[in-house]
Order: sequence, then structure tokens, then C-alpha cells
Amino acid sequence: MNQALQKKLAIEYQLAETTYAIAGKKLTIFNVANNYELLDKIDPDDFQKDERMPYWAEIWPASIALAEFILTHPQFQQARCLELGSGVGVVSVAGAIAGAQMLTTDYFTEALDFAQLNASANQVAIATQWLDWRDITLTQQFDYILAADVLYEERNHAPILQAIAQLLAPGGTAYISDPQRPIAKKFIELAAEHNFQLQTTTNPVPWRELTLSVDIHALSQNSRFSKEKQCKSQNLDFQKPYSLKIPSSTNLSFLSMQTDW
Repeated sequence: MNQALQKKLAIEYQLAETTYAIAGKKLTIFNVANNYELLDKIDPDDFQKDERMPYWAEIWPASIALAEFILTHPQFQQARCLELGSGVGVVSVAGAIAGAQMLTTDYFTEALDFAQLNASANQVAIATQWLDWRDITLTQQFDYILAADVLYEERNHAPILQAIAQLLAPGGTAYISDPQRPIAKKFIELAAEHNFQLQTTTNPVPWRELTLSVDIHALSQNSRFSKEKQCKSQNLDFQKPYSLKIPSSTNLSFLSMQTDW
């Protein structure tokens, strides 16, 4: 455990610690205990610029579903993996436990601190890097790209697809988990239009007193078409994409979400 990082975060946030049993593993995950307090810390200028909301601070069912998928599929061992929109890093921790070489990215630097804390709490190592979907500066490519609950707004779909096309290594696969939002269908259509091959599996996730259904979409690139043709089409609008996280449930009623559930 990184005690120094834990103390640093505890000064600024009230920390919650939860143990999740996932695929026979116990994952210790820290997040923000009281998300309401984060609303007072929102900078009006930041919100006006890109609607920054602290969705990163919670743990959502789609991340649990993707973590379980990773821990039950052996191909992640020694693989180069990138997580987009990591939040507190549940998926990245699972990837590292599975033996992957994880690069964890998010638009919020606070999220990356929590991801590092959670990696240390589970005695694994990850690398972290701030990433803005509007301006991808990474140059390396990855065997697998992972993302949980990122399809909540249609304006994010094109930049997510662009990121996958740019950062996925030949022969690689992107796995995106989604709690069956109707808006996600538009992303699937967009990916198919740009010659991505898709397969979807549905996974039950026990969540509090419910069992939720989470889809995991597997995307791979059709090698017959160039990335330029896939994602530089004039039909793709790259304006104002955000790597924000949105809840898979409505228990955080203080968050006003303009989205299609």
C-alpha cells in the first residue's frame, strides 16, 4: 500500500474502502465516500469549458463486469493494455492482476491518483497518463484497449472510435462495457459503418440488491481498410468529446445527466 498517497488523498477526500470478489479474486478499491462534497469543488470555468463532473469518483457496474471478463480470459497475460476513462481504476487493477502491462488514462488527474492507490492496495503496478480524447498524443499501440461505461453521450462516440483506430495494434481488440444504454446502439452503428468488426456478449452483474445486465462489445479493425478511411470520414464529428464517466445507476440523483438512458 502506498501510504503516502493514501494520506495525501485522505486530506482532500473522505475515502471509502470496499472489497469486491471478482472471478475468485478479492479487489480492494478506494473511492470517494461522499460524492456530494465534490460538487462544491467544481470550477465554473472548467464546467463551462467541458462540463467537468466528478463521475470518476464512483465505482460503476460496467467496470465490475469488464474486470470479471479480464480475470476470466487468459489472453491479457503480458499483453499491452490501455484503459480509456479509467475512473478510480477498477478495470486497470484487474488487468494488472491478470498480468497485463497496463497504461491507465483519464481526463481527471484526481482519478489517476486513485487508480495508483488502488493498484498499490492490490499489490500490482500500473502506469498512468492524463489523456484528452480531443487531442490524443500517445504514439504507442496496444494489444487491447479497455473502457467501461463511456458511451453515454453520442458526441463521445466519434473520438472513442478515433482513439481505438489510432491506438489499437494490428490484430488487437477493444473491449467496451456498457450497461445497455439505448444511446450505445448509435456507437455500434458508427463502428460498423467504419468497418470495425463487432461481437457483443451480455453479462449479469450482481449490484447491491439487483442483478444488472452489462454488454461487453469487442471491436477489431478490418485490415482491408485504412485507419484514415475508418475514422477520418466527414461523417465523424470530433468536436467536444470528453472522457467523463457517467453512472450505470441513478442512485447519485445530484448529478444532472443530459443523456438517453
